[in-house]
Amino acid sequence: MDNVLVHQAKPTDNPNVRIILDSIAGAFSDLGYNVIRWRSACGDPFPYNTRFTHSIIFGGNANWTPPIKLYLTDIGTDRMYVEVDDFGIYRKQKSGDDLTFILNRGLCPWSPTIGGVCGFRDWAGTFKPIPSGIKVKVRSGYLLVCLQDNVNLQNHREASPLFNSNDGFVQHVVANSHIPVRIRKHPDYPLTSGVLSIVENSANGEWDDSPDIEVALDGAAALACIDSHVGVRAILRNLPVMCYGRALYRMPGVSWRCITAEDTITHTEELKFFLCNLDKGAQDSFIEKCRKETWRLSDLPRRLKDYLEKGNTGEK
Repeated sequence: MDNVLVHQAKPTDNPNVRIILDSIAGAFSDLGYNVIRWRSACGDPFPYNTRFTHSIIFGGNANWTPPIKLYLTDIGTDRMYVEVDDFGIYRKQKSGDDLTFILNRGLCPWSPTIGGVCGFRDWAGTFKPIPSGIKVKVRSGYLLVCLQDNVNLQNHREASPLFNSNDGFVQHVVANSHIPVRIRKHPDYPLTSGVLSIVENSANGEWDDSPDIEVALDGAAALACIDSHVGVRAILRNLPVMCYGRALYRMPGVSWRCITAEDTITHTEELKFFLCNLDKGAQDSFIEKCRKETWRLSDLPRRLKDYLEKGNTGEK
């Protein structure tokens, strides 16, 4: 009987992770595989004496993974990665009823969850957005700036090549934007003293105190972020997105790919005059592709069987 390793690589208080991993393990069992669970976060010893045909990894970028990945590579294990994010909305899902998740063979080499989820990297390199010739409409409002984890910005420079801190990111945007800026704190990470000082002393920036991200997006004319999941949520709404990192949605027509101060100045000046050259069809086709690559618990085990046999995601 073929062995499958299902393991959780990092601690989390998100109950959906356990539900999803349990469901994937159950789907493999239904297909006749012998499932072995391993929890590195709890200090369980790794079962090096076992050969695995497949492995399911949650939190695949944790610092323990290089030797484990090397072992799995050496024995020819088919490695797959699972993430719970679907368009950045997993926080709102309180039950296990048909949860959404990502399962794919491609882990982004610099960060596990850039612009949505790691697995999307399997198709992002070849996917081409389909333009419609219809420009994204611009409405009045502020430029919403979503902050991220400073540690990730410092450690994953390939993902965030322009800024290694929220301080530099916020300073850049408030200094160059032609429309008012609202800065939104990340729900999981503390603010730095530098960001606090920049916003408090800025004539063009203020804090966003909306009760949740959806309300914040309701009043935004556009979004500025590095590689945040919120970028996908904004594109879902056909909002202009200014992308400063190597996010999944950094694609022509889908988002503005910003590098220099001139990019920030140019695009916010366009927004000021309700101009935008992003394409609605390109954004819509990107979202549709994201939906097709997103799994649901109800897809198991049918889609898993297809995925294992055909080497694809099982979508028709």
